[in-house]
Amino acid sequence: MTRWTTTLLALLLLPLAAFGAEIRQWKLVSDRDGIQVYMAHSDESRIKTFRGVMEIELEDFNSLPALADDYEYYARWMYLISDLREIRRRSATDRDVVVRTRLPWPVADRDAGLQMIIQQDAKTGALSYDLKGRPGILPVDPGYVRIPEMSGHFKSIPIGGKKVRIDFEVLLDPGGYIPAFLANFILKDIPFQSLQRFRRVINTERFRNYKVDYVVPPEAWRTEAR
Repeated sequence: MTRWTTTLLALLLLPLAAFGAEIRQWKLVSDRDGIQVYMAHSDESRIKTFRGVMEIELEDFNSLPALADDYEYYARWMYLISDLREIRRRSATDRDVVVRTRLPWPVADRDAGLQMIIQQDAKTGALSYDLKGRPGILPVDPGYVRIPEMSGHFKSIPIGGKKVRIDFEVLLDPGGYIPAFLANFILKDIPFQSLQRFRRVINTERFRNYKVDYVVPPEAWRTEAR
């Protein structure tokens, strides 16, 4: 590649880089009960972005995959989710799932087909469930408005002792019609309510003593086990 071609390519990519930076300029919109909620979109934007952050102590690191694999339980802790289930598995860490919402009237319920990739950082032990839309994997259901674009992650990052920082982020185009004020109200509540419920259930008996070979508890949790 010549120097002229490299320069031209850089100039062409500058607007995209600026746009990416712009939509990731997080604005704190709520800070209560130890949970910070951020947004990174304008009211008029079709693409909505939200993020919830909190810190929590985990008694058992393996309770994270235990909760994630308990598909019947998602509707009890993920706010406004009526159903999240696995429809295909390429491997233990690469799955296709379907998600369906239960939104307040008069907003129509939504659905989406997603790829779920599970990754753990070998150095930090951080565990991430990454989601990305896969439009072709889910047949059209007339009872739902299809979410045309969706991606996000649910990360658990060890920060010392047995504490982790939870980072829950979603970017989506909700599809169909939702008034901007109502969309912002709903989206601000999703990370707060979901993380609040996550905190209530993650250390309960239901999610203890669970093991999978693709998650290795960091040292703080392994030490006590010995």
